[in-house]
Amino acid sequence: MHCDMKLRKWMMGITAKDPLRCLQRAGGLGLTPPWPATSASLDYDAVKGFRPGHDESLLLEKAKEKLVFKAPRGARWSISVKAQAVQVSWLVESFPVVDAHLLSQLDFLYASFGTRYPEWDEHKGPLWYERGGTGAGHWGLGWGFALQGEGHEHLVSRRWLDHGPWRVTYGPNDTTLVQFHDLDVDAATAARQATEGHKLWSHYLSGGFISDRDTFVRLAGPHRPKPENALYVADDRSIRIIIHGRPIPEGEMRETGSWRIYPPTPDQPVDSVRYVFMDMAQALSYLHALWLRGIEVYAMTPQGEVRLDDTFTPPPVEKPDWVRALDARGNAQDR
Repeated sequence: MHCDMKLRKWMMGITAKDPLRCLQRAGGLGLTPPWPATSASLDYDAVKGFRPGHDESLLLEKAKEKLVFKAPRGARWSISVKAQAVQVSWLVESFPVVDAHLLSQLDFLYASFGTRYPEWDEHKGPLWYERGGTGAGHWGLGWGFALQGEGHEHLVSRRWLDHGPWRVTYGPNDTTLVQFHDLDVDAATAARQATEGHKLWSHYLSGGFISDRDTFVRLAGPHRPKPENALYVADDRSIRIIIHGRPIPEGEMRETGSWRIYPPTPDQPVDSVRYVFMDMAQALSYLHALWLRGIEVYAMTPQGEVRLDDTFTPPPVEKPDWVRALDARGNAQDR
């Protein structure tokens, strides 16, 4: 490496059922440093006599909160035990090339990729903004996010994938990669391209991603009350919410959209959420937003309840220019 070579920080977070095995596999794909850790800490205490390649599994069995490994060139691996998440950072000469096919070789639930631009992290600098995140063990949103298999259940609905200002590509093993900006643009252009997508992806009220349980419940507050006029129906494991003209806040839609993964009452599993409107016009005004979150929509008519979401066709999605340009380039290369 030349001494004048500018190093850049690569940041990745992965949630997996077996985080240590996933971390080891990521190393084989060039997504973690190609050298072993030189030190470790267990629940914030240094591990004496650490032996790389021998002690990782034993230490993870003992960890109650976090296991951290460090190595030269700023390399750091941390495993958050409760969240089953691995967070990696290291200094690189060039960023690893990541696509959905490469990620399909990992066994994971979801993965985050931090910003490539240090300007984004200069607090209160011209390009700094509250980008939001996706839970414990993950970086603030950056250039991309990936999901695999069951990890898609952390979306309010898979429909969310097709209705945001981002680029989506797919790989084997039910692997999905979401890209928030063109990777070949400057920091300011990337921020302009990514801002709205970050807002719609993060665990903010308008976002469609549902983080790990601890993070989600903490952000939702100590109490998660059901909306007014909500009724649990055990026969079909549904929650039905009657709307008598009151508005539906964005935060409520996010909350109810999460109930299939985190039910408001632990002993009442939820397969579906149904909003029943007394007024057809109001039902139609919320139809797209609720459909997008996988929530059933009904309206009362003189003939009884009528379901609206199962026959709803959303308007065409207008993708940003940079997404259309990358898609066109990728399609041309495929031919």
